[in-house]
Amino acid sequence: NPGLEQLARQLAGPGSDAKAIARLEEKFPTAALARVVFKGDWSVVSPARLTHCLRPKDLGG
Repeated sequence: NPGLEQLARQLAGPGSDAKAIARLEEKFPTAALARVVFKGDWSVVSPARLTHCLRPKDLGG
């Protein structure tokens, strides 16, 4: 979903995991997951830390 990829890219801010950023920049296919961690409340969404980016191919299956 291109919208989810774009959202994850916009939310990933300083302190994000370098490996997760690299995976996100490489490709964010269908069924991929991104975990972002916020400080504070959702009503004041600001850049977050991207801590994980997991794609189906990363599972090895």
